[in-house]
Amino acid sequence: MDNLLSITTFIPLLAAAILAVFLRGEDEAAQRNAKWVAMIATVATFLVSLFILFGFGPGNTGFPFVEEAEWLLGMQ
Repeated sequence: MDNLLSITTFIPLLAAAILAVFLRGEDEAAQRNAKWVAMIATVATFLVSLFILFGFGPGNTGFPFVEEAEWLLGMQ
């Protein structure tokens, strides 16, 4: 997978958006569901980070995980 860094970055952002939009309120059910969303996002981020950890090789002297994308006006 070429985009593990982006996935690791955006899983917590997606979870925060879900929490901000859908799980508002002070009732017990909203708080319980918010805790589950946070736990799922944390575990998913950790699992993806394990793929990054095991992707490092002892003989690789360069950057093993580089993402390049074209942005505005052809900048990379």
